[in-house]
Amino acid sequence: MQADLVFDLLLLDEGNPRSAAWQFAKLFEHVEQLPESHPPAGHSREAKTALRMLTDTQLVEAGELAMADKDNRLARLDEFTFRLISDVTSLSDTLTRVYFTHAPQSRQISPR
Repeated sequence: MQADLVFDLLLLDEGNPRSAAWQFAKLFEHVEQLPESHPPAGHSREAKTALRMLTDTQLVEAGELAMADKDNRLARLDEFTFRLISDVTSLSDTLTRVYFTHAPQSRQISPR
């Protein structure tokens, strides 16, 4: 098995609908279409996060991810996936806060 080819196919290939890069590209497109994603200057926070995930996958080299360190660990792959997981979590939290926050109840029911 050639790990760099596997990482390229599963993480970095924007032409593969099952890859992370393809998913991040589509996610960025969708986030850009959200009603509050066009502040007066630049991109919204959620658009920046989606763009960072896409850019990270576009700039990383599969060969770098497949390089083992002295302990035979794929430390760069670990760092890369940890960063992506952190960004996905941040994006989810931001979208939840901005678009799915429920309004407080308008009246309180008092006990009898």
